[in-house]
Amino acid sequence: DLKLQFLYFIGTLSPTSFLRMSHQRFGYGVYTAPIQIAGSSLGCYPSSLNESEEREERYSEVMSPYPTNVSTPWIRNLSFADGIAIGREVIAFGTFFSPTTDEQAKRDQLRRMLQQCVSIHCACSTVKFIGSVGIGVALPTSSIDLVVEGWSATPDAVTHIASLLRDAGHQTTQQSDNELSLNGGRVVFESDSSAERKLVHNLKRRMDQLDGAVRAVTLVVRTILSQSNLDGKEKGGLSGTAIALMVAATAATVVPISPPPACVIAGELLTEVLKVYSKWDWAKKSVALVSYNDHSRQHPDDPVSVCTPFSGEVNLAEGCKRHVQISAMLSYANLATAQWEKSDASTTEINCRGVTPLSSIVAHKDLWDRSHLIRRSFPTHPSSSDFGSSYMSSSSIGGVGNSIMTKSCSSTSLTTPSSVRRMRDT
Repeated sequence: DLKLQFLYFIGTLSPTSFLRMSHQRFGYGVYTAPIQIAGSSLGCYPSSLNESEEREERYSEVMSPYPTNVSTPWIRNLSFADGIAIGREVIAFGTFFSPTTDEQAKRDQLRRMLQQCVSIHCACSTVKFIGSVGIGVALPTSSIDLVVEGWSATPDAVTHIASLLRDAGHQTTQQSDNELSLNGGRVVFESDSSAERKLVHNLKRRMDQLDGAVRAVTLVVRTILSQSNLDGKEKGGLSGTAIALMVAATAATVVPISPPPACVIAGELLTEVLKVYSKWDWAKKSVALVSYNDHSRQHPDDPVSVCTPFSGEVNLAEGCKRHVQISAMLSYANLATAQWEKSDASTTEINCRGVTPLSSIVAHKDLWDRSHLIRRSFPTHPSSSDFGSSYMSSSSIGGVGNSIMTKSCSSTSLTTPSSVRRMRDT
């Protein structure tokens, strides 16, 4: 009974009274600074004024209204004091999605195995990469497209090769006398594959321009669409080759004769790509690197028209039927990056998503595993210190405009505590 009465007495005390009683009765030195617990403040007696001020200062640091550094899977330790430049992020994103040693080894292994099977029937044939892998804009989950050059065997040989691949554990189906499906990709047997190889060489050269800025932007756009299942012909979306040509066509119109550093042009190019194709009139326009004689839309029977650099007859976007969703997704990405551009100390109504401009349009939760893998394989993971001081200066750009290109290499107003606090609250 005495125990029950004591527990009842303790239960009637407020937390502050109970801690004060414990301190006076037993001399316990409990909390010496206000600490928030479930919305209430427990106040106790500090042993000294200096200790109380020190603890309060440490507590205020923990509850800082904005972070000093942020990290994403593709770039680490971005400092708000240095500014967050979308161009730097885009370049780092391109490096982040470069094939790892294991990924490249698996692709080469598949090509060599197919080469061995092909050599049984046609020793003079060679197997080469085409599609997004050949161009250099493949995602880790992209299928592998291959072409067998100089093929001169009978259709029965293709059937035998398909059987050998199935016996080796690969998912293979013969689509026609000169085409196989292989692990989600395709294998084309051609006596003259000059058109396929010419397209790969042309686009690969364009992707390498500006120190890889064009390739990096292509990978960003493709990732945005793939995360919404808008990439790939089998999904009714755009193939990696079609996306690469769309970015290359835009780059041909915005890149000056004397281009600025890659991190600068990458920010402007991404902004322009999102702006152009979010409002593109797919029913009346074809995407092309060159203008054809009749200046009319090519492929009138297809919802989307993306022409090769050599002929208006070949449609790289054949089978794409989700152009409305594609434009809507690119429009959302354009608005999201524009919110980061507008966010400054004088703006009180702007809400920014993500912790960086690029993370506001790329869902990166599932990309951390790749980030950890790359850091284990390559100690020098892209970070804010990987970019020279010339990238951090806007003096070489000339003028201060409203585009992300201008702000991508300078300390922007995103460093202000108010804008960062709005970002965190969102």
